[in-house]
Amino acid sequence: MLYAPETFTEAEAATLRPYFTNLDGPVFALTNLPEVVKGALFARYSRSDKSLRRLFLDEFVGDLDLTGDLTVDATIGLRRALLKNPSFARDLLGIGEDDGAPLPMIFSFNPLRTFIEVVEPADDGYGRMTTSMLDPERSIPLLRYQTGDVVRLLDYAHVTDLARRHGVPLAADLPPALLALRGRDREALPNGSHVAFYKDALYADHQVARHLTGAFRITFDDGRFTMHVQLTAAQTSIPAFLEPGILRAIPARVHPDALVLWTYETFPFGMPLDYERKFSYYVVATPDGGTKPPDPPPRGDAL
Repeated sequence: MLYAPETFTEAEAATLRPYFTNLDGPVFALTNLPEVVKGALFARYSRSDKSLRRLFLDEFVGDLDLTGDLTVDATIGLRRALLKNPSFARDLLGIGEDDGAPLPMIFSFNPLRTFIEVVEPADDGYGRMTTSMLDPERSIPLLRYQTGDVVRLLDYAHVTDLARRHGVPLAADLPPALLALRGRDREALPNGSHVAFYKDALYADHQVARHLTGAFRITFDDGRFTMHVQLTAAQTSIPAFLEPGILRAIPARVHPDALVLWTYETFPFGMPLDYERKFSYYVVATPDGGTKPPDPPPRGDAL
C-alpha cells in the first residue's frame, strides 16, 4: 500500500504529539482526547479531503481550545500520581485496587466553551456525560450531546486538598475544570472487568506499543475469555516478548484465558466502526454464536 508521508512544522508537530501516537505513519491512534472530540473529528473527517491530522490542526485545535500546552502534562501527571498512590485514588475517585474497575482517565475542559452535565449519577457520582458547546461561532454545534461515556466531575478544591493530605505534589498549571472518565457503559465485560483495562495494557510499555496498531477484540466463547490483538503492517512475524509484555500490564485478576496476536493482514475482525467511526473492541455474541475466527498465524522470530 502506497502512503505519502505528511510534513508538519515544528510547532504543528509539538501540538499533535499529545494526541497522535505517531506523525509519520498511516496507522496511528488518538490519545488524550475525550470521546466527544473524537466523535466530532471523525464526523468532519468523513466529509473532508484533508488527512485526519491536518484536519485536527486546521479546524479543531483552536476551536476546541486544545492547544497542546502543559495542561495535558498536568492531567497526565495527576493520573500517574493516582496510579502510584491507591489510597489517593480511592479517596478521590472512589475506585481502589480490588474493585475490578480500571483507573479513570483525567481530562480538563474549558467551562467557558463547554458545559458538561452528569446525567442520572449513581451513588458514587458517576453518570452519563452530556455535553453542550457554548461557543455560538462553532462550525459543529453540539447541544446536550451524549457520547455514552461514564464520568464524574471533580471539584478542584477537593482534588488539591486530598493531594495535600496524601503528600502528592500537583502541577502548578493543573486546570480547575476536571472530570474523571471511567469509560463507555457498553464496554463493561461479562467477567466484571472493562475494556479500558486492556486498552491501557497495549500502551503500558513503549517497546510493546510500537509493534501494535491499537486494534483488538475481546471475545467470550462458552465462558472462555480471549483477547485478540493486531500487529502493525510492518510486523511479518510475532516477536516473542509481545505476549508477556501485554499480560504484565493487565491485573492478574482480569487476565484473559488466552491472548492471540495477529499479523496485520490476518487480523480476523476487520475494522468495524460504529456511528462515531470508533472501533468496536467488544461485541455481545449473537444467539447462534457468530463465526469462529480463523486459526492464528504461526509465531516467528522477533524482528
